[in-house]
Amino acid sequence: MSLDPTFTIYNASAGSGKTFTLVKEYLKILLKANHAEKFKNILA
Repeated sequence: MSLDPTFTIYNASAGSGKTFTLVKEYLKILLKANHAEKFKNILA
């Protein structure tokens, strides 16, 4: 069983790097995935 959070909320002001952070987290999830279609389970 995985203890990873089901979802994460990022709250930050303009220009603080939210898009960079979202892309980085998205890629981490995809690169760790054992399943080729893991991207279908990500809501961004």
